[in-house]
Amino acid sequence: MVGNGTLKELTKRYEHIVRGYGVDKWGAEDQGFDGQALMKTLRSIQNIPICRGCLKGGGATNCRIRACVSSKKLADCTECKEFM
Repeated sequence: MVGNGTLKELTKRYEHIVRGYGVDKWGAEDQGFDGQALMKTLRSIQNIPICRGCLKGGGATNCRIRACVSSKKLADCTECKEFM
């Protein structure tokens, strides 16, 4: 699960920018850049489910962030000033 949707939104924007400039077609081929692989990765990230919140039954049971959130008595990781 990927947080509160921020990463999903950012990858959508990045995909739009990359396509807009055509980087997925011409970008640094001589340096091994694979534009199609980049676009596939961006789409894959966008397909990862948004987290329901670790304290509401979402996320992995062994998540280190869940333990931290619980110990700080926060509703979820987005409330933590140290998280990012």
